[in-house]
Amino acid sequence: MKKLLTATSIFAGAAALILFAVFAFAAHASEDAPEQAEAQKAAPQIVFQELAHDFGKVGPDETVKHTFKFRNKGKATLLIGEIKTTCGCTGTLLSQNEIPPKGEGFIEVSFHSGRSSGARRKAIFVASNDPAQPTTKLEIAANVIVPVEVRPRALYWVAERNEKSARAIDLIYSQDIKLDIQALQLSSPAFTASYQPMAQADVQGYRINIKYNGTLPLGNFHERLTITTDNEQYPKFDVALRGKVIGPVKVVPDSVALGVIKADMLPTRTIRVFDANKANFTITSVESTSPLIAYELSKDGDSNRYQIRISLTQQPPAGAFSERLSIKTNDPADPVVEVPVFAYVK
Repeated sequence: MKKLLTATSIFAGAAALILFAVFAFAAHASEDAPEQAEAQKAAPQIVFQELAHDFGKVGPDETVKHTFKFRNKGKATLLIGEIKTTCGCTGTLLSQNEIPPKGEGFIEVSFHSGRSSGARRKAIFVASNDPAQPTTKLEIAANVIVPVEVRPRALYWVAERNEKSARAIDLIYSQDIKLDIQALQLSSPAFTASYQPMAQADVQGYRINIKYNGTLPLGNFHERLTITTDNEQYPKFDVALRGKVIGPVKVVPDSVALGVIKADMLPTRTIRVFDANKANFTITSVESTSPLIAYELSKDGDSNRYQIRISLTQQPPAGAFSERLSIKTNDPADPVVEVPVFAYVK
């Protein structure tokens, strides 16, 4: 019975201590509450006149601007920090970055529409020392109207050697535009083009079909399609035809991007090389245009597939770094494969 009473006494004492701690914390919190409330009242407060703006209809390659007005409704100086935006717009603080109580500030947002039609929505993030709202999100919207548009403005082509292939683009224009295609000119005889009216009844324009006959040599190509029309305001459009002709030897990925290189950072990348048409495919050697590029060649098990691990021996000089690897193989149809290696060094 004595032992039981002792245990009961210990439990009761622990419970009393816990209750005392809870009441002490609550009392301390209640004492701090007025101070916190006073500090909140004395803090800056950023209040924008509006949080969103719609530019409505905007033409191609047009820059429009809007100024967002805000006030400091707090009782301490408001400090404006970094202004971040999404792609396609910029935000600039027109006023001082220190706004006294009851003072005003202005942020100008500039939006460039580009060449593609469609709805756009961008966000702007304004940092401040307002404790209740350290970041304020602003939004702008626009409906970009392009009277005449080529989609896409560039075609990227990966073509197999000696194999034909085709792509298509659309020339689209609004209902109030009168336009007919007069000619299609290509910079290389390896390509031909034809056109016909768009099949959709609610779309005014032309579908342009471009065919490649498979005669270009291995490697990269940069060609051009020129569309000539009878519209004086929109007489000509140039469409880039870029790509590469590949042989039986495949490199994945076909280029090595080392990214932005900063101090004490030497990145590594791995590419895979194989030949789908040759069972006894072999890489005979690998050469680099720069002594700063190191590489390790290995096989994927017992297969005829290879891995090349690419790294740097030291940091290159500041600026653009553009070199290449030459991979020599035993395939007579594709004896040397060039692989670009590029980076930007800070």
